[in-house]
Amino acid sequence: MDALRRQVSELGAKIRYQKPSSKKNRIKFVNSVSAHKYLAAQYITDWQRKVESTGNLNYPAFAKRLGFSSSLTLDVGIKPDGSLYSMRIRKSSGYPALDEAAKRIVRVSAPFPPLPKDLLQELDVLVITRVWKFSDETGLHTR
Repeated sequence: MDALRRQVSELGAKIRYQKPSSKKNRIKFVNSVSAHKYLAAQYITDWQRKVESTGNLNYPAFAKRLGFSSSLTLDVGIKPDGSLYSMRIRKSSGYPALDEAAKRIVRVSAPFPPLPKDLLQELDVLVITRVWKFSDETGLHTR
């Protein structure tokens, strides 16, 4: 039993003294509340305009036809060169086809402009989280 306690203690010490990975905090999530704190504020505003414009030009026909409104929350990761790193539905609209339509709109909108050079000192991937509101009356809006 003493040998086991000694091993646990040694492992605990090793874990405490390991250096954290430099990549650990190089992926930054930005939402509308914290955007002003980052050098990315203008980039995010431009990104949002582009995605909304593309989304309204490519509004899902089935959503118009069925006349429904719904919203979803989507995380979009952008690499330094403006290409897509990742997309993840954080909160579904409840309609799988609408969730996929939002992802398709992002793919059609990409690539995006490269991330600002000053921002690259802080991160390797910028993740933008937005609530996407699809409305048969007003089209697509993100916030």
